[in-house]
Amino acid sequence: MRMTYCKMLILGTLVGCAGLGAVAQQRMIEDIGLKFRYSDSAGVTASYLGHFGDTLRVPSLARLDGGVIGPAELRGKVVVFNFWFTACKPCVAEIPVLNRLVGAYRSDSVVFVAVTWDKKEKIEAFLASRRFDFTIVQLGREDIQQMKKVSFYPLTAIVDRHGRISFVVFGRRASEGDEEFYAVLDRQLRRAMAE
Repeated sequence: MRMTYCKMLILGTLVGCAGLGAVAQQRMIEDIGLKFRYSDSAGVTASYLGHFGDTLRVPSLARLDGGVIGPAELRGKVVVFNFWFTACKPCVAEIPVLNRLVGAYRSDSVVFVAVTWDKKEKIEAFLASRRFDFTIVQLGREDIQQMKKVSFYPLTAIVDRHGRISFVVFGRRASEGDEEFYAVLDRQLRRAMAE
């Protein structure tokens, strides 16, 4: 199985209708032999669903405190999954945007889960100097690959309360004050909550 970490994209690989200003930037992303159409407003959702369907297989996930999150604990809730690891610079760069989302939406009906293969000691060392407000869970690399299906990091997926994937994004580089990325996540999360 091919595993490529922190794939970096050159923005503007394909710009839809260049010069029309109001048209969202679009490009093609290729991974594991499949093509995904990316847009600034919809991520890769349509392509991802077309390739893999609208279900995210969620195994039991080990929390840092020793507890477990399983499918039963997530049933009936909107879940924002973020796949990351501590050495992935794009993963770390988007954490402030993700934390802001948690601050706006954390409730009994919305759960934020960050999935990594990093060892507990490495995560704790990372968290000693950085805040990440998602519930961080550990899963083996092969199990993560089976769950998220593509090799890109970071990957964020929103699953609605019916267990259907409603939004997927990867291949986008976010920064701490990335208002556009926050606005997309905010809009997509509100949409998932309404479904």
